[in-house]
Amino acid sequence: MKKMNVILMTLGVLALASCGKSTSTSNDTSNITDSITSGSSSSTTDTSADTDNETTTVDFELPTLTENSEYNSEEDILIDLANKTVINNNGYVAIDSDALYILASGTYTLSGDYNGRVVISGEDAEVELILNGVSIQSDTYAPIVGYNLGDLKITAKNGTENTVSDLRTTEGSFNSAIYADCDLDLKGKGTLNITSSLNNGIHTKDDLKIKNLTLNVTAPNNAIKGNDSVTIEEANVLAISSSGDAIKTTNSDISSKGNQRGTVTINGGTVKLYAAFDGIDASYDVVITNSPNLTINTDSYSEYSSEISNPQTLNFYLRLDNNITNATITATLSDGSTKTIKGTSISSGFGRSYLSFALPSDITSYKITATVSGTTYQTDNMNLNTRYDCIYISLRNGNLLTSYETYQTTTRPGIGGPGGMGGHGGMNDGNSNKSDYSSKGIKADNTITIDSGDIVISSHDDGIHANADVTLENGSTGLGNISISGGDLEIVSDDDGIHADYKLDITGGYIVIKESYEAIEGNIINFHGGVVEANASDDGINATNKIEDAYIYFKSGTVYVNASGDGLDSNGYIVMTGGNVIAIGPADGGNGVLDFDNTFKMTGGNLLLAGCSGMDQKPTLASGVSGSVMRQSNTYGRYLTLTVDSKLTLELYVYKNNINYIIYAGYGKSSSVSINSTSSFSGNIYGVASVSYTHLTLPTNSLV
Repeated sequence: MKKMNVILMTLGVLALASCGKSTSTSNDTSNITDSITSGSSSSTTDTSADTDNETTTVDFELPTLTENSEYNSEEDILIDLANKTVINNNGYVAIDSDALYILASGTYTLSGDYNGRVVISGEDAEVELILNGVSIQSDTYAPIVGYNLGDLKITAKNGTENTVSDLRTTEGSFNSAIYADCDLDLKGKGTLNITSSLNNGIHTKDDLKIKNLTLNVTAPNNAIKGNDSVTIEEANVLAISSSGDAIKTTNSDISSKGNQRGTVTINGGTVKLYAAFDGIDASYDVVITNSPNLTINTDSYSEYSSEISNPQTLNFYLRLDNNITNATITATLSDGSTKTIKGTSISSGFGRSYLSFALPSDITSYKITATVSGTTYQTDNMNLNTRYDCIYISLRNGNLLTSYETYQTTTRPGIGGPGGMGGHGGMNDGNSNKSDYSSKGIKADNTITIDSGDIVISSHDDGIHANADVTLENGSTGLGNISISGGDLEIVSDDDGIHADYKLDITGGYIVIKESYEAIEGNIINFHGGVVEANASDDGINATNKIEDAYIYFKSGTVYVNASGDGLDSNGYIVMTGGNVIAIGPADGGNGVLDFDNTFKMTGGNLLLAGCSGMDQKPTLASGVSGSVMRQSNTYGRYLTLTVDSKLTLELYVYKNNINYIIYAGYGKSSSVSINSTSSFSGNIYGVASVSYTHLTLPTNSLV
């Protein structure tokens, strides 16, 4: 129900002026005022593989400066921006009313307020700027430009607040608040606030490192962009993009020193990202390590996004339970008035019956009214949840219950038979209601590695996504692998929770996918440890033949699945040698809690599955593994318990209606399943042996 307002960026030309230390003996700076021109004659093109090619035409001429014979190298160079004075000038600093030039290697301390630009240049020069309580702003030029340098460091002095503001309203040169054509290090124990009203917040053509700093960046396009890499180490970072990515790399080739380009690394610290598009968009790898606190919000989940537009009417659906034949919506509009809307019946299939509604765009809240056997029932007043376009309504114990889902047509591929891919068009398409642009939480064109951290992702597109269909500049193709070995992850996604084009390895951590279209998707999916809770409005775990034969492998750990579509769906194989798998599947006959094309071989572990199915598939059990399939009605509101060799092993609370069969298996001489009215585990709804997983609590209501 959203569409993108496309922002067109101008493809510009990067003009490189040959500059450096002059051999002139003059130390005259009188030409500074007149030195700013419209450009220079020499130019080259920025060839970075980026979609937001910013104009970086050089619009200045460097002054002629020479070394000051009175310069004392043992003393600091102090630049008072407010008074436009330089103490202990080395001869390569000049300042006037609207431009500060630094043209040689060294350490320079800046203080005061300044309305103008800061240009740092010098062939192969290594420069450090120490910001000691500065406010630099410009409505004409990029506030800070590092140009034709060897290396640039910007340090926020301990305890100081520093601000850099790009106030331009039209495209010009170096369209970032801070721009560098070299390696850029931002560090210090002070605070640096960066605001751009035009394009990027920070942009370097090489490597960008952010260490220890408190950094706040707000920009319409990419907030933080390092063409070659971005590394955040033990920093406190807030990055806000209203029309682009929060963190972005663009190059994926090999540097002249043999280094692979394109990686985004989060190494500890606290990082909060708000983006209209991707939270992290890496042209090669993403590495998350050293236990950072990472929060990512994209598209509609970001309060700062300007890329969300509402159509004049919202297409909305009600899915009706079997005992409900009609329903209406009473909408409250922005002016306080109400409007009763009748739905249009849609052809049903697989036990589904829908009503379609055209809701006005100025709707603020609504109630649903349904009549059942002559009795009228009504929900409480509800706010519109724009992440979903459908509500499943059902009557339970005299109450009209509602739960959000995604509208599923009766003709979508893979819905009715074994091996169905479980989505609109399968693995490549996913949720049909997602935007035409990428708004993923974490995206990489090669691999994603997470070994620790508290990570919370709310994304309109996939939560975590690795590509295997991107041709990299190093001559290879992206691997499409994701590895999670630790950390606490919480994901809300309007599409896939975790998506690996090729291989997903989970060996540790607590992963809770609270909301998703498909929770976990990949070609090869390995569960070798950790605890996973996967909630999905379509398939819970889906393995598809993208690169080679698909399989899901359960070796150890605990996996809980709550799916409206298939619970465990493999277009190839399922193998279980250990671990604990608990899954509750669909409440209608169009999907199955278990769906595989080839074989499901079980040689160990504990398995408890419940749901309706038109397939009635079950695993092939090795010698020593016991299990069965049983049919049981009236399981709603009751507890399923799996007992293996007289030991209570798994327990599952059934909160879905129409569950009419159970698959169970356990590693041992004997196993059995019982249906109880009360929990057999104390303190939690389900458990594994005597272990309590406090991270995971089953939802109180179903997604369907």
